[in-house]
Amino acid sequence: MTKCLVKSEVKVTAGAQCPAGILVGKKVLTQRGAVPVESIQAGDKVITRDAGLIAVPAVRKTSTDLTPIQILAGSLGATRPDSDTILPPNTKIHVRDWRAAILLGTQTVDIQATRVVDGEFVKLGKRQSVNVY
Repeated sequence: MTKCLVKSEVKVTAGAQCPAGILVGKKVLTQRGAVPVESIQAGDKVITRDAGLIAVPAVRKTSTDLTPIQILAGSLGATRPDSDTILPPNTKIHVRDWRAAILLGTQTVDIQATRVVDGEFVKLGKRQSVNVY
């Protein structure tokens, strides 16, 4: 079991061993509709925000203790995410509006969830044991 996320007074950083991914129970948009992440298998086609429909090359499950990042519905755009979302800290999120311009000076950016923590709309959750896919 890995342990990750260190919070200092200045910044939040995710440890290199902290897995990125999707927490058990979260729905993923696929070619056959929205399904729980734990039912995804290698070869299934999922819909991504940056590359469209892609085949999943492999599926891995990791059990870990982590401090998740909580993103409130609508915090990254009018309907993004469309519901409150909890992610492992190393998970990259796709941002494509003025937020991307402020963060990195580009129109779109794939950025670790820890980089958008503001303490109000995107914040640290409570440390917990989770399964990450």
